[in-house]
Amino acid sequence: MDKLNVFGGGLSYRKENRLTWALMNLIRISPIIRAAFLDLIRDKQKRPIPSLTTLRERECVVQTQVKNIDAEEGRLVAIGITAEGNDVDVDVQPDDRKAIYDGVVTFVAPEGRQHQQESLILTIESKLDSEVGSWQLKPSAKSLGAQIKVDPQAVILAWRDIVSTLTDIELRGLVNPAEKVLIRDFIYYVAAAYHSKLKPFEHFAVCRDDLYLLNRRCEVILREICPTVACQKAYYIAVKFPSYKRIYLKANAEYDHAGSWRITLELYPGDTMTQAQKFWSKVDAKKLLALRNKDWRLVPNLLFRHWSNRCEATTSLVVNDYVRLWSSGEMEIVSLWPDDSGSYCHNWDCLVAKSLISPDDVESIEAVRTEKNDPWISMSPGLGISYTWSAKQAAQLDRDGTFVREVKDRICEATETWSEVPEFCR
Repeated sequence: MDKLNVFGGGLSYRKENRLTWALMNLIRISPIIRAAFLDLIRDKQKRPIPSLTTLRERECVVQTQVKNIDAEEGRLVAIGITAEGNDVDVDVQPDDRKAIYDGVVTFVAPEGRQHQQESLILTIESKLDSEVGSWQLKPSAKSLGAQIKVDPQAVILAWRDIVSTLTDIELRGLVNPAEKVLIRDFIYYVAAAYHSKLKPFEHFAVCRDDLYLLNRRCEVILREICPTVACQKAYYIAVKFPSYKRIYLKANAEYDHAGSWRITLELYPGDTMTQAQKFWSKVDAKKLLALRNKDWRLVPNLLFRHWSNRCEATTSLVVNDYVRLWSSGEMEIVSLWPDDSGSYCHNWDCLVAKSLISPDDVESIEAVRTEKNDPWISMSPGLGISYTWSAKQAAQLDRDGTFVREVKDRICEATETWSEVPEFCR
């Protein structure tokens, strides 16, 4: 093996080279990964190469960034690895060119028995984009021994299929603890080192109880729903509606259940004063409250702001009364101003009397205003709306390929109560 330090360090080499070196390490070290890699190739061939069981007497030699094929005889198969794994229409024949192979995996037949067992040579050219050049799959005629027979069919694998196969092997407990660590390190590397588009987190079960990985899976799901995904403490879809601007999907730990987690969809209509005015003027209060019968959670989200400063009030009003109060128009949604003496007490007395704030909130609310600016304090009576899937529910839906649709349906279910359903949910 020519390159060993592949899971860290600088980026002086092309990204696909480092990724290939990491994969070559796994193939060299782990027999079951070696067998799985051969199976991926065999599944795409008209004349399949031998399985690892058949190749059991052959020594496996793994190399990277080499110019010459060491074997003197055997069968050579050109392997391409790309993001999509699309096949190429090329008749692979030796070419008069200078080739540097990204990887070479050779199963060497025992000396003196080549007439019974031919060697197998796999040349590997990897790319992170969707295609590999057909000319790159052709081996250099200068590097081949006279007894090497080149397969005319090239095999193109997808990086995502390789990653999926590795995670499946680890999930099914088919590897020993050391191999498990290597696979997990490889998956982390794929995720962190500029390769997230290869979809290392295919479903929640792959992420296990790692909140970072679970939230990366949430990001992938959101991007499948809508490309305008941003992150500010959590990943969210940015939308442009009068009543709300963000749709969150996040993973959280259930601290009362060790090792468990949940996935929560969150919306916050009425997060600013203008949004709140729009939201409460159009929401169907009866349908909104009925969401609780479908396992939605509704909580008051009363905010006070002055420019970029904000404070959340402690509202003791039950959500039924909170919704009816604001949707009925009984309370006007406006900025609060001091009286002629500079006091806000008349505002606080009214809000405390209606159980919208507690007396202990007053100091914190007044602290959002700075003396250098206008004395107003805006009031934003928003609402927190959330739906939660247990780890078991989320993992099963995601493994079945239905979680994205489930999230869309839930977004639609909530937002139709105030008639602002995103187009991507329809």
